[in-house]
Amino acid sequence: MPLNEKALQRRIKQHIYAKEHRFFAVIHPGFEKTAFKELQRENVKEQILVEGGIEFSTTMDEIWRLHMCSRTITRITMRISIFRALFWDKLKEKAAEEPWELYIDPTKALSFSITCRHSKLYHTGRIEEELRAAIRKRFRSQGHKGTITEGETQKLFVRFDDDVCTISLDATGDPLYRRGYKIDVNEAPLRETLAAAILREAGVDQYDVLLDPMCGSGTIAIEGAAMICGIQPGLHRSFSFEKWPDFPAARFSFMKKTLSVQAEAVSFTAFASDIDSRSIDACRANAERAGVLDSMIIERKDFFKTERTDYPGDSLLIAMNPPYGERLGAGNDTLAFYRKIGEKIRASFNDEGFAVIVPGEDAEKAFALKWDRKILFMNGGLRVALLLRDKNKVRRKNGVLPDS
Repeated sequence: MPLNEKALQRRIKQHIYAKEHRFFAVIHPGFEKTAFKELQRENVKEQILVEGGIEFSTTMDEIWRLHMCSRTITRITMRISIFRALFWDKLKEKAAEEPWELYIDPTKALSFSITCRHSKLYHTGRIEEELRAAIRKRFRSQGHKGTITEGETQKLFVRFDDDVCTISLDATGDPLYRRGYKIDVNEAPLRETLAAAILREAGVDQYDVLLDPMCGSGTIAIEGAAMICGIQPGLHRSFSFEKWPDFPAARFSFMKKTLSVQAEAVSFTAFASDIDSRSIDACRANAERAGVLDSMIIERKDFFKTERTDYPGDSLLIAMNPPYGERLGAGNDTLAFYRKIGEKIRASFNDEGFAVIVPGEDAEKAFALKWDRKILFMNGGLRVALLLRDKNKVRRKNGVLPDS
């Protein structure tokens, strides 16, 4: 092995894997505080919330862990450089100063995602050309060969905002909501990270029964079962950081093995039902791939013909993303459907908690149930709300629990 290669390995170890770095976690807008609490549970300090994400500092070991354990984060990027650039020469000069050999393998393909806002440099194609040239110049100055070809193996996110250029390296690859189990899908499936965030906000761990009576592909019930059973969401997929220079694969493999230890059995059941037989088949296949089939009861059933006694357990959470609009089919009325859902919950599940996605204020009024909290967010391009009711609050109101 050439001496310069050994020196590079030492530099990578010292500057990448032995130090803390600044990272940015992309979060589904509306659920930033949910992810903030999750990062706190993982002992990640110095967090700064911004719209659509969280900035924080930590080590690479913790980034590996977050990729395998986080249920609500969509993507993580590592901050490489922040500088002001009003002219092309300045952009190329500042970019060429970065030690790219520590972050990028020059023999592997590199892609860019570039956004510009309120900046003199706004031509994304030209920005990419200048950055590629700067990176090649840096590698040549270090005696490294490589063409930095186009492709998705490695990716840089570049943002120009008020003439300030921020360059970040993608650590994730495919978004973290791609757990790997959801191959069978129905129309308008809910993203796994969004389902997990909804369940976090609903406090699913306070219940021993989870019910999704309009389960579709089963995302909500599967995420709930995996969460309670302690099955880490990212154990069976790969990440972009595994392609970084001199990645310590053995160290990462040991961490993955440690996190793969089977969790203890818990008293929890996730019920997933739907009136559509194809949805039930898809849900069952996805649950089996996710490793939670034994913690679920999946059956074809009409929610409006069920009763609380059908679901044994002391406390129950109804979590659902009902069909609305085109998903209901021609001739169906969204408002009438939500009115019917609210009436059913009031009649048969009035002492239980719920987390229900509602498409607009008119549907919320038709639903006609009191809620404790509301979270606004976008789902499938539509502005919707998550209505949350806490089981303890409603039970105190009904005299089931004493006031604390």
